[in-house]
Amino acid sequence: MIRYCLRHLSYLALLILAVTALTFFLLRLAPGDFLSELSLNPQIPRELVETLRHQYGLDKPWYVQYWRWLSQSLRGEFGYSLLYHRPVFALIWERAGNTLLLALPTFAVGLATAIVLSLISAWRRRRWPDRVISFLATAGLSLPTLVVSLVLLYVAARTGWFPIGDIHSSGFDELTLLGKLRDGLWHIMLPMMALGLRVCAMFLRYLRASLFDVLSEPFVVTAYAKGLTTAQVLLKHALPNAINPVLSVSGLVLANLLSGSFIVEIVMSWPGLGRLTLDAFMSRDVYLVMAGLITSSGLLLIGNALADLALAWHDPRIRLQVNART
Repeated sequence: MIRYCLRHLSYLALLILAVTALTFFLLRLAPGDFLSELSLNPQIPRELVETLRHQYGLDKPWYVQYWRWLSQSLRGEFGYSLLYHRPVFALIWERAGNTLLLALPTFAVGLATAIVLSLISAWRRRRWPDRVISFLATAGLSLPTLVVSLVLLYVAARTGWFPIGDIHSSGFDELTLLGKLRDGLWHIMLPMMALGLRVCAMFLRYLRASLFDVLSEPFVVTAYAKGLTTAQVLLKHALPNAINPVLSVSGLVLANLLSGSFIVEIVMSWPGLGRLTLDAFMSRDVYLVMAGLITSSGLLLIGNALADLALAWHDPRIRLQVNART
């Protein structure tokens, strides 16, 4: 199992290295850089612009810049943001926490809701509750996250039920602990609903289909023959055996969640990695772009690895296969 974890970590390192190298190359293909706009200003001396370009290494070929950035990043130095005039690490640390604050509760609530709805669907199989839940899952997968975000934003603007933008109110520091918790939940509800619809729908489709397959297995028929109730069969026998496909696709759901959170952050002005990375792309702040991409890619790949480890922990057959290979 230790070798299995180490193998996953090596894959993560290689993938992140490939993503960053390709991104750096594509950024340098585009003409100009962050200082190009300064050179258009007649009030700024050209010598000053060239000095700054040399200071930040923007006058070097892309592979030299990439090697310099990579060697500094391995030492924990991600560079300096020309856009925000702050160290990149401080910006990423702050914004990544906001992204995780939005993504992790959405993932947990979406999974819990999908489990409850799939159990109801299996309990009322082929009846109207099952048909309604199946329709809702299809609709949740069909609606783009951008459209859902815009609709919720419009409803919030017209009704005033939820705040628009930012992570807390202006007087947040003056609130009590309970007031801060209430204010945070009030601000996070709107982006969570925009993200959670698709997450819940993806989990629900996989779990509902898996439950229906498990319910036709001989051990379920035996459980019914022993006199167990439907609730006991679903909770003690069907659900634990149907959860494996859900764990295996958790990485896919996490990828959709992360990409969707970037869209929601931009539309709803949530101060996370998505909005930060977009601003960095628009201004060609190359070091901030690289740090944002490596952080988002790292979160995605770590999530995939955790999903594989959770599946190996839950299913003894996979643990035996892993131990046999290692």
